[in-house]
Amino acid sequence: MSEKSSPKDQSISLYKSVSASYSLLIPFIILFIVDIILISVLYLSPRYPLSVLFAPPIRKLWGSQFLHYPMNFMLLPKLFYYARLVSSFYFWSLFNGCFYMST
Repeated sequence: MSEKSSPKDQSISLYKSVSASYSLLIPFIILFIVDIILISVLYLSPRYPLSVLFAPPIRKLWGSQFLHYPMNFMLLPKLFYYARLVSSFYFWSLFNGCFYMST
């Protein structure tokens, strides 16, 4: 029977795996960059250049009060959650497809 390894041993094993092949981090780095872009766009959505595209759906679904100062920050986590669901589904499907095509 094999003994269970401690969390410290698992951390060391993970560190060795990642340091041996940095390509393991590429999907996570791409998703991190996409998340930064998403939160930036959603934060700026009530302002002029982006409000042309984002204001009508926000106004229709949640009301015009969510386009102004205190309430726009109340809606931001919900919008980011929905955007993250879509982006995660799309990018993880893409990464899985690329992985299976390469093997």
